[in-house]
Amino acid sequence: MELGFRLLLAVLACLFSWGGGLGPVWAKLMDTKNAYTAEMWKELLNGEALSVRVIPASGWAKASELEPHAIYVPWGKLHVAQEILRKI
Repeated sequence: MELGFRLLLAVLACLFSWGGGLGPVWAKLMDTKNAYTAEMWKELLNGEALSVRVIPASGWAKASELEPHAIYVPWGKLHVAQEILRKI
């Protein structure tokens, strides 16, 4: 039982040291004018093996194709995404 408790503490310490459960998981990369341009950026970044989330400005309940959208990438990969954009 003592070993199981120590193992649990070790796992939790690793998770918190890597940012698991602390702070934002996704970082905002940019805003786009509409859903079409957001999807184009998403495809480009996905081609470079980056996960991307596209979020409409008004939220999902009132989302429309012509409103601004925000592009989010994992916070640990934000510098990679910025470097990809810099090279374009």
